[in-house]
Amino acid sequence: MEHDFKVFLQKKTGNPMEITEMLSGITWSGDYQQVSRKLDFDLLFAINDNNQPTVAPEVGDKVVMAYNGAEVFNGIVWSRDLSSKSQFITICCMDYLVYINKSTVSYNFRDSTAEDITSQVCSGLGIPVGALVATGVKMNLPAIHQNAYDIIMAAYTKASDSTGKLYMPIYTNGGLSVIEKGSTQIAMKLDYDYNIEGTQFSETLDSMVSKVIVCDEGGNIVNTVENSGWIAAYGIIQSAVEVEKGKDMTTVANNMLKPIEQKANVDALGNIEAITGNAVIVRDKHTGLDGLFFIDGDSHTFINNVYEMKLTIAFKNIMDKKIFATNSTNDASADSTDTSTGSDDEKKTAVDTSWLDNWTVDKDGNPVFPVAK
Repeated sequence: MEHDFKVFLQKKTGNPMEITEMLSGITWSGDYQQVSRKLDFDLLFAINDNNQPTVAPEVGDKVVMAYNGAEVFNGIVWSRDLSSKSQFITICCMDYLVYINKSTVSYNFRDSTAEDITSQVCSGLGIPVGALVATGVKMNLPAIHQNAYDIIMAAYTKASDSTGKLYMPIYTNGGLSVIEKGSTQIAMKLDYDYNIEGTQFSETLDSMVSKVIVCDEGGNIVNTVENSGWIAAYGIIQSAVEVEKGKDMTTVANNMLKPIEQKANVDALGNIEAITGNAVIVRDKHTGLDGLFFIDGDSHTFINNVYEMKLTIAFKNIMDKKIFATNSTNDASADSTDTSTGSDDEKKTAVDTSWLDNWTVDKDGNPVFPVAK
């Protein structure tokens, strides 16, 4: 199969120019927690050779990469590194999701869906919006002075707790889209006998949750969901969630249970569709990997007309969940109106002394602690 990579540079002034022939190689990568995809390359900058063109990308210049005529990366030069000992400039480019990852915003969303919240956050940052997977789950989300990416993922995390689906933002077709992670299976099958060059397998308890307690606003446990098999094998690793009106909290708690995390790294011949967020079939007789796996990280390299990739694949589909710690008292007050008309002193909450009712006091009115019998 032909692999035709082309890289174009759009400087702040002038027309777009193709710089592919000036590159020593290309690395295009992503990760489900990295937010924006990266494009790294070394560009020839031989200032002492008059026979070589000298193009120096500047921070903020636009860069586009196409594969077999279709755009696969659109971003900006984020950093560059030039040394007098080298004839190459090292360039790191990021797609436009970097702006939501680097920006702090403030909102107080009421009765909004994750897709509504995402649209508003992107609009405030001037980021075009593409296709946002619909959740239909409405929520209140206080997000004061929060990272823009964290707000979007906190919204989709709340939606995920209700739908059981997993979500991930990507930058494609000139805008931010949110996809259902793992819903697209690439056509290529990774097989040890054909295109796999090496594999490595690992497993960890880092992300496990074997028990979830559901609490009311007072912190009282009202329900418990657990996986007894996991507890017997690995012990109790517990998480907690507060009751939310209008939600099936048993379903929410069940969605929070997380098994042992198993991952594998696969080195294989390159496939442009094998990117983070998609799923792939892997068959490797050496490690026993056999079935559908979810791509959590990818790195594609194109050097000297050789296209290879390294994938981090997971046995279970996971998303980059974000949860904001909120004060339930403050949240409640935001939904209510203070109709009292007294003075400031009258509005202050009185000290609750009812706990003294069943205690004896001495002559000075101080409580006498009972003696254990």
